[in-house]
Amino acid sequence: MIQVLPEAATEAAAPTDDVATRAWRLTRGWWWVALLVVAVVVVGLLNQRDGTNGVPLHPRNPGPDGAMAAAEVLRDRGVDVVLVDTLPDALAALGADGTLFVADLRHLSPTQLEEIGALGGSVDVVIAGNPYTDLAPLTDAVAASTAGTTTAVAASCADPDALAAARVTSSVGSVTALRDGVEVCFPTADGAGAFASWGQNGAAWRYLAEPRLMTNELLASDGNAALTFRALGHRPTLVWFLPTEASAGVTDRGTSPLPPWAGPLGLVAAGVALTLALRGRHMGRVVTEPLPVVIKPGEAVRGRGRLYRRSRAAAHAAAALRAGTARRLAARLGLSRSADARTVVAAVAASSGREPDAVGALLYGPAPMTNAHLVDLSAALQHLESEVHQ
Repeated sequence: MIQVLPEAATEAAAPTDDVATRAWRLTRGWWWVALLVVAVVVVGLLNQRDGTNGVPLHPRNPGPDGAMAAAEVLRDRGVDVVLVDTLPDALAALGADGTLFVADLRHLSPTQLEEIGALGGSVDVVIAGNPYTDLAPLTDAVAASTAGTTTAVAASCADPDALAAARVTSSVGSVTALRDGVEVCFPTADGAGAFASWGQNGAAWRYLAEPRLMTNELLASDGNAALTFRALGHRPTLVWFLPTEASAGVTDRGTSPLPPWAGPLGLVAAGVALTLALRGRHMGRVVTEPLPVVIKPGEAVRGRGRLYRRSRAAAHAAAALRAGTARRLAARLGLSRSADARTVVAAVAASSGREPDAVGALLYGPAPMTNAHLVDLSAALQHLESEVHQ
């Protein structure tokens, strides 16, 4: 009878133990990857089930910047709210007796604005304003303005929707009339207001300079809800047109069999695969580098911008942009470093030919809501700086 000696048994079991140990060491560092994938799948399934999202002014966004509350109340009042993201779909759903609500002008081309401006007949058109958008392709009745207000303002006009609201909370930007027949309400400056209504091609048009009034955060304040419901609820069908950067110019969209969260999930999977590939390679020893390290100014600016964007610090970035612009303009105009905001605004307005209220709104106005508004503000500040000379 052959017996295995204790030493031999130990030696025979060692390879098995080594394999198990190596497998444990190989997998224990990647548990967070599996957890991340599972979390993304669960969130995607939940979002697909309830249909919510985080897009500003989206009728299925329950967050502070969403408009779910306004859309649900309108539905309860019998208004059929139809969400679309392309202009052909919007015009098809509008029909002959509906309201077209354009929730974002930034992603529309001049040609698309002209197409909307040609609408007429027994329809209503409601525009969510943007103080930096050129409205000329859309209408010759009004123009966007940056003269806003941070305090509540009364209607002070004859429009029935504005009178029912009595007053609104505030307004970033405003609208001015360019011809007769335009009713400007909630004045923010001389000739400018937060709301305007007029007739165009037989259709009833309304311009809301401050779309945040209809968000979940501000809807219940002052008369914001009354103005929102009356402006959007005159017709039995409300076409909620929310164009995106990806879909604004698309006219023919194929129907995808994949759910909307499949794209983000695919990106996460690709990122996990890339991380595994990089971690699996031998990257070599750490190489030291003598300090200080010289970093190009452009790389530093881009890196700081990415940090701002990643942390969604639009307000902080806007404050930095405005402070830098005001500092350069003051130096260019010979003002002292201790000059206050009123002095800077007066000097810049005199040099550029702009109204002081418009200059003040650009340099010291409310913080932008989103990164897109931050980009618009940056372009406006750059344009203002190009107009100022010594």
